[in-house]
Amino acid sequence: MTHTQDINPSEDTREKIIVYLELALKDAEKRIMELEGILRKNKQKLEDDAIKEYEIEEAHYKGKVKLLEDAKSKTERTSGHTLKKAYNKKCMEALHATLPEAKYTELEALLAENGIHLHHDKHHYGKHHHEDQEAVAAA
Repeated sequence: MTHTQDINPSEDTREKIIVYLELALKDAEKRIMELEGILRKNKQKLEDDAIKEYEIEEAHYKGKVKLLEDAKSKTERTSGHTLKKAYNKKCMEALHATLPEAKYTELEALLAENGIHLHHDKHHYGKHHHEDQEAVAAA
């Protein structure tokens, strides 16, 4: 056993992490489909600004999908530093935006247990979280 801190989650842990990534991917892909549907059905009725906003949001979600797929493939096949790099700030923001708060917190704990500590600010990046965080703040 070397004393370099290598990050190599067990197969079981990897599978758990992948479940979260797949949930996040489903959410992001669902949102892309919703946006595409809105654009397809309403293109004539929408103002140019609104169309741009939907297209920008769609592009953001497509970016999130790419980050999440990348993290998923790295989780399936790599260890150590590469795996840590997969869960960078952008990836965590994508996960935060696409997972319910409780699931995000569970994933964060699971990653931390495996030496992947996340250093990103806890602003809410997504549509799900605003109410959750207000509820927490009120408690």
